[in-house]
Amino acid sequence: QWVAQTETPLLTSFDPDTLTTTGRIVYDDDEVIHVASAHGMTDAQGCYWNVGLEIGPRCTYKLFRIAPGRRTREVLARWSVRQAGYLHAFAMTPTHAIVWQPAMRLNAIKLALSGKGFIDSFAWNAALGSQIDAVSLADGSVRSWAVPAMTAFHAVQAFDEGDGGTLVLDLCTNDGPEIFAALQMERLRAGQPVGVPHRVQRYRLEPGRSEAQPHTLVQGASVELPSVHGAYWGKQRSRHAWFAGFDPDGRAPMFDRTVKLDLDGGCIAGTWQREAAVQMEPLFVDRPGST
Repeated sequence: QWVAQTETPLLTSFDPDTLTTTGRIVYDDDEVIHVASAHGMTDAQGCYWNVGLEIGPRCTYKLFRIAPGRRTREVLARWSVRQAGYLHAFAMTPTHAIVWQPAMRLNAIKLALSGKGFIDSFAWNAALGSQIDAVSLADGSVRSWAVPAMTAFHAVQAFDEGDGGTLVLDLCTNDGPEIFAALQMERLRAGQPVGVPHRVQRYRLEPGRSEAQPHTLVQGASVELPSVHGAYWGKQRSRHAWFAGFDPDGRAPMFDRTVKLDLDGGCIAGTWQREAAVQMEPLFVDRPGST
């Protein structure tokens, strides 16, 4: 069944031929989830995976899956924090789900009482910093690492490194909250450039440590909306990734190029542009019969 989703817990089914919506998915459970990742995933066995957030005085993250043919959100792990970070996506390896908490933190009381928009209940908290949580798919245990304050929407990839339990997460990040203001509709309609540099940073999440320092993989590449070959996503390490890229001179209002990065070589492997076009998230389609 095809579904459309965003940062709400609602899944809307639709006809893939006509795009006509055919109703909301009704769950067969009583789980309370107010916000969910906009990028749920379906594994090779047909299970749908996602991370949701129950908002309250302490916010609770929930990793859940829905088995094929069912409508029950089976929660594999729950963990609570005082102020949740802005949740947009998560990543998976064969052994773990990985969730990052940006320094853009939610004020649950303000959300409940202010009557303003959702984003108005968030505030940048550099002192609290950011955090990356890894949830074991085997037993639901959660390990956490403190990382420098950042904003991140999308993961490029995540993978298991060797047999020692180290996890690696590649994220598109920036250092502050400016991207939220830059993407407001008034600015976009006025054609103002986003003007917020992004970079791809790698975090090595090592057992026995409580902190992880990022390493920038490719200097001089301001990119977002990543894509890798589907055979690698959530399964193994990919050397190459494709992105929507920002104009390095800051003249184009939005993404104006498609960029291929060599993550191992630390360089830009290719750039493609079409005149007077906005170039959004690249989608990798492998050649039939390719290896």
